[in-house]
Amino acid sequence: MTATRPVPTTIPGRSVRLQPVQRAHLPALFLAIGHPVVFAGGYGGGASGYRGKC
Repeated sequence: MTATRPVPTTIPGRSVRLQPVQRAHLPALFLAIGHPVVFAGGYGGGASGYRGKC
């Protein structure tokens, strides 16, 4: 059986809406998680994965 990539779909919920990531989302995502303390916890490859700008 040949694998097929699913069609990107927005999934609405009561409290949140999940939508496929787009390049336009990157600045807001960086503002939310682009902090050394987040990477120090192991996210994104640990402290060495942190970059100070988007």
